Amino acid sequence: MDVNFYLSQIEEILSFAKYSERTIISYKTYTKPFLLYCSDTLHKEPENVSYSEIRKFLTTLQKERALSDASLNHAISEIRFLYEAVIGRAWNPKQVPARRISHPLPFVPDRQTVQEFISTIEDIKKKAMISLLYSAGLRIHEVCHLKCSDIDHGKGQIYVSPSKNRHDRFVILTENTFQLLCSYWHSLPPHLKTRDWLFTQQTNIEKPIYTQFISGFIPEHESALGWEHRLSAHSFRHAYATHSYQDGMDILTLSRLLGHTSLNSTTIYVHLADICSGSHRSPMEGMVIG
Repeated sequence: MDVNFYLSQIEEILSFAKYSERTIISYKTYTKPFLLYCSDTLHKEPENVSYSEIRKFLTTLQKERALSDASLNHAISEIRFLYEAVIGRAWNPKQVPARRISHPLPFVPDRQTVQEFISTIEDIKKKAMISLLYSAGLRIHEVCHLKCSDIDHGKGQIYVSPSKNRHDRFVILTENTFQLLCSYWHSLPPHLKTRDWLFTQQTNIEKPIYTQFISGFIPEHESALGWEHRLSAHSFRHAYATHSYQDGMDILTLSRLLGHTSLNSTTIYVHLADICSGSHRSPMEGMVIG
C-alpha cells in the first residue's frame, strides 16, 4: 500500500480548497499513523478496513499517546475526511461516534494577576507578545504572525490578517503596548531587525516565531512566581474579553474585535463577566438559619 499516495491526495484536495499550510499539515497528524496501521498491522488497503478495526485503532491511539477526548475527535475527523474526500466511501458516524465532551468554563485571571504576570517578565520580547495577547485579545498564532506593517500607531489599531475564521479585522493598539513594541524593536541588534515579521525566529528572521516560544514560557513564569499552573496563552484573550465587557463594551463590538463569526462564541463572556464581578448575592445571604 502506498501511504504517500493517500497523503498527497489529502494535500491536493485541501490546497485546492485554499486551506493554510498549517491546516494541511494538521490533517495528516492522525491520518498518517492510521494509514501505517492499515498497511503494517492489518495488511489492508483502507478501503477494506472495517469500522471495528477503525475503533480499535482509535482506542489504541488514545491510550498510547494519552490523547484527550477532544484530540481523539480530531483524529476521527481526519479519518472521516480520508474516507469521504479521498477514498469516496460513505462514512457512518454512528459506527465511529465522536466522544462527548464537557465544556467547563475557562479560567479567567483577574486584572491584578494579569498586571503582575506581565510586569514581572524581564525579556522585552516575551513581555511585548503577552501584552498583545491581553491588550488586543489576540490568539497566539495571530501575535506570532503579525507584521511590522500591521502596527498603525497613528490610528491606534492593529491589522490582523485572515486566520482562524478567514476574516481580517482591526483591533485596538493601546499606547502602553505600542511603547513596549518600540522598546522591543530598539533592543534588537541591527542584523535581527526585519521590515517583515514583527516577531521572528532566533535563527531565521525571514520566518515568524513559533507559538511554543510563548506557550512554553507561560508555565515557566508561573513557576518562577510560585503560582499554580492555571494560565495559557488563551487565558489572556479570555481576560481581555471578560474585562472589556465588564468595562462596558457592548457584545457586538466585542465579537467583532475578537474575530468571532457568531455571537454564540462571544456570549460566554457575558456569563464570565457576571461571575468574575462578584456583584451577585445568593438569596440565602442574610438569613438566620442556625
